[in-house]
Amino acid sequence: MKKAQEVLRLMIVVLFPLAFHTGCKPPKPITPTISSVCISSNIAKYNKIAIMNFTNAPNYSTSGEVVSALASQCFAQSGFTVIERNRFNDLINEQKLSNSGIVEDGQAIKLGKMIGVDAIVVGVVGQYSMIEKHTDTTYQTQVITPARVTTMPDGSWVTVPAVTQQIAIQGTQWTESYVSVSLRVLDVESGQLLYSGSGQYDQGIRKPPQMLAEEIIRGIVAGWTAH
Repeated sequence: MKKAQEVLRLMIVVLFPLAFHTGCKPPKPITPTISSVCISSNIAKYNKIAIMNFTNAPNYSTSGEVVSALASQCFAQSGFTVIERNRFNDLINEQKLSNSGIVEDGQAIKLGKMIGVDAIVVGVVGQYSMIEKHTDTTYQTQVITPARVTTMPDGSWVTVPAVTQQIAIQGTQWTESYVSVSLRVLDVESGQLLYSGSGQYDQGIRKPPQMLAEEIIRGIVAGWTAH
């Protein structure tokens, strides 16, 4: 008997912790789809860069400025020397060029030469939107008094129907963001395309669009620095 108790105790010690590791695995995190083309992997030669304001997404007039600021941050954190944006914007204003990102490559390269950088980054915000989602209100039947059979004075039986009511179950609401970004890195001296990349989420994500844009750009920049 004592031996059987010892075996049982050992089984509990071994199997009880396993019960917490055999459940459902947490869902795999959703990451952006990134595609890129690398023409030159000589990143050391193009350490000093400037980043133009990205072209705005449709119906979001400040998305280009937001995303280009994120791009500056991501390139800097990857080891590049990024020209201060205020200095670059002042030059754009002096040249009387649009600061919305809609600048021809030739103009961008000219600006890059004037400010003394090795490469210039131009980009487009394809999508930058938030869409409200919701589930509809549903109704559940609640029984107040169940159906029953009662006896009448004459001895007959009568079925009394149940008394019910409808309870409304309020639908839920949330916001999904949709973001896509593409960028190109151009050699200031030759005008040659050095690297291009794009990224997007294949479905709406319950995060702010700025956070999704940053994750996309990090993936694009990593695609160049990994070569």
